[in-house]
Amino acid sequence: VVLDMVQQVSFYIMGNDLTIARSVEAGKLERNAYLPIIFACYFESCNMVRRVMRVLRENVIENMQVLEENKPAE
Repeated sequence: VVLDMVQQVSFYIMGNDLTIARSVEAGKLERNAYLPIIFACYFESCNMVRRVMRVLRENVIENMQVLEENKPAE
């Protein structure tokens, strides 16, 4: 379930990336009227990555264990 959530968040962030790209293309260099949506999508994506990585670490990575049959021979 956690890995599915990580994938869904990545899809959402890809959508934000597309919104940022289109907004940058449509804006003017001196005065970009799309700066609010650019910053909103950027900071939202940054916060989502931070939160989803914390959930992934706490619920998956920290609980990982190596199976005895997969341990390297000594």
